Amino acid sequence: MRRRIQALCAAGAAVLLAGCGAFQVRTSEEGGGVMGVRVAQTAGPTPTPTETGPALADGYQLVDVPFSEGCGVPMRVAVPDGFSVGSSAGDYVTFVEGTAALDDPTISIYCSDSVLSETAAEHIETTRSYGYQEAGTTKIAERKGQFGNGYFWSYQVDMSPREIFAGTSQTMLYGADIAYTAEGRLCTLKYAATAPTEDVAGQHRLQPAADFVEVDGRFVPMPDWAG
Repeated sequence: MRRRIQALCAAGAAVLLAGCGAFQVRTSEEGGGVMGVRVAQTAGPTPTPTETGPALADGYQLVDVPFSEGCGVPMRVAVPDGFSVGSSAGDYVTFVEGTAALDDPTISIYCSDSVLSETAAEHIETTRSYGYQEAGTTKIAERKGQFGNGYFWSYQVDMSPREIFAGTSQTMLYGADIAYTAEGRLCTLKYAATAPTEDVAGQHRLQPAADFVEVDGRFVPMPDWAG
C-alpha cells in the first residue's frame, strides 16, 4: 500500500525548466560545516547518447517496463541480474530481488498521462521546486534540461524517512522525473532506485542501473553519482 500511496503522490508532483541547456549541481560539505556548491553549465541542447550508446556493465540487462495499463511513451530500464518485477498495478512497476522488504534495494517506475493542461517545462519546474524538502533530506547531485519532446530532472538525494519515497530509515535515491508530450497529452514518468543510506553494497548495485533509463529511445541524462 505504501508504494501505491507513493504513486499517487508522484502524480501530483511537477517542475519549470528555462532554456534548452542542461546543468548539473553538486553539493558537498566543506570543513567547518560550510556548504559548497558547484554548478556546471552545459550550453546548447542536452547531450544525447552516441549511436552505440553508453556501455551497460556486466551483470545488468535492459528490460521493457511492463505497465499493465500501458504508458504514453515506451520506457526501458536497466536492472541487476536477479531482479524481476516485484509488483505492478496499472501505472507503476517495481523491480526487486526475490521477495524484497520495504527497505531492500528497489527500482520503482511510475507513468501517468493526461490531457495537456500544462507544459512539460512547467511540470518539471514545479516538481523540482517542491520535491524532497523534508528536514534531514539532502540533494547531493542533480541535472535538468530539454529531452526529446519534453524535459527531465535527474538527481541523487539522501532522503529523510519523512519523505514519501523513503523507507523506514535514511534512504539513498537515484532518480529522475520526465515530462514528455505525445499526441496532445502530457506523459509524466518517475524513476526511483532506492536503498538504505547505510546499505553501501545495495547502492553500488543500483548506481550502474540508474545510468540507463530510456524513454522513447533516448537515455535520460544523469548527474555524476556520489559515493
